[in-house]
Amino acid sequence: MSPLSNYHLQIISMYFNTISDFVSLQMVCKKYKTIMECFHTNPIPLTSTTIRFFPNVETLNLWFRTDENFGNSFVDSYCDVAINKFINFEDLFASEEYFSDPKPQNKLIKKKKFYKINIYYEVDYNTFLRYKKSHFVFKSVLYTSTDCQKYGEEIPENVSIIQEHCFSNNEKITYCEVPRHVLNIRNRAFFICYYLTKVVLNYGLCSIGDDCFSACYNLEEIEIPESVTYIGNTCFKSDYSLKKMNIPKSITKIGNSMFKYCRNLSSITMKNVIEIGNYCFEDCTELSEIVVDNLKVVGINCFENCEKLDITKLINSKIE
Repeated sequence: MSPLSNYHLQIISMYFNTISDFVSLQMVCKKYKTIMECFHTNPIPLTSTTIRFFPNVETLNLWFRTDENFGNSFVDSYCDVAINKFINFEDLFASEEYFSDPKPQNKLIKKKKFYKINIYYEVDYNTFLRYKKSHFVFKSVLYTSTDCQKYGEEIPENVSIIQEHCFSNNEKITYCEVPRHVLNIRNRAFFICYYLTKVVLNYGLCSIGDDCFSACYNLEEIEIPESVTYIGNTCFKSDYSLKKMNIPKSITKIGNSMFKYCRNLSSITMKNVIEIGNYCFEDCTELSEIVVDNLKVVGINCFENCEKLDITKLINSKIE
């Protein structure tokens, strides 16, 4: 059997975790001796010692804030730190020639230049804008409450995560469209947005956090796309104006108290939901219609004080 080509080895080695894995691969046969020279982007975090194994790296990948950036630092306003120990912090935006080795001897090492640097850890939108025209490429951009105050309620392009409390207690927002490039909305992102009446969630969104739209008293309309696979506890609690809800087939479990105190909720469709959490529909006094196909588990006091709901209609779902 002939050995794998260098191309296929590069693909496989993307699942390696340490430099030892690559060194071991080199020793398999003569053909693989130069495999690390084929990489133009680093497949694992590098240090000033291990970078010599990848002599042709042009694009640097940084997965964690602690990853060595070889003098290519930037000010991360989300963490309020500089991601390296520069010789002169005041000259951060100048073209430094050297940076300090994090080792105890604090040896000076010449700064290494890269064509592009991919940042995979989270940074805020303000940081993204600051370095938009630089060689830094930010893969995970947060929109924070500070960003919202500075740049407004409209969610900009390149944002992939709406951070916790981003719009909480916002009295200006009445309508919000979450763009398709947003993957996650975190806990309490829209908590107590009193004047919010309509939310549009586009396909691409994966998860909605706990209390995300809780206490949005005037929220009347929201549609959850099929791309969403997780909705947190108490997500729509105390949304008094919500009347109808369609839970997509991608959701199989509804969390605790999700629609608690939604007093005007009259109809909900959740055909693929298997389990409903505790107190989920408690005090939904107008709830009269629930469409289910696969419901198996109902939590404690799930339908407490649902005066208009005929529970017998749920028997065919074989509830446990």
